[in-house]
Amino acid sequence: MTIDETTARTAKTPPLASTQDSAAPTARVVAKHCAASTKAGLPCRGTPLPGSDFCIYHDPARRDALVAAARKGGENRARQPAVFKGAGNVKFESADEVRALLADTVNRLRRGEIDTKTANAVGFLANIARPVIDAVEFEKRLKALEAEQAVGKHGRGKAK
Repeated sequence: MTIDETTARTAKTPPLASTQDSAAPTARVVAKHCAASTKAGLPCRGTPLPGSDFCIYHDPARRDALVAAARKGGENRARQPAVFKGAGNVKFESADEVRALLADTVNRLRRGEIDTKTANAVGFLANIARPVIDAVEFEKRLKALEAEQAVGKHGRGKAK
């Protein structure tokens, strides 16, 4: 096979003739990607804005607005810790106190006094405290039973 035959086989067929009027105005060719480069030095793959060669992140006309919006977003993310006004220290001495804390947290969340992240943290910590409270209550009951048994053995009056 000759080079001409190989070229003829692999050559693309010519496009069909256009049916549009050749006198019609041609549309402006829009760049496929932003003209800027990334921090890594690679071409930006963002889509250019209409009438611009740059994407929204690299357009010099919008740069100041973008920086201001990013700064404001960062300020809004810096949350202040939740402060429960009128709430004293929590003493996890019984399951009823945990129940009361959870009920108070749910009510404050529903009223919008605390955010969901704070409510989740309280629920998580209460969930950790519950088995500890159960273990402490079990130990108290066990000690009370052992004390009753010790008094019962020595208080019978019948010695073996």
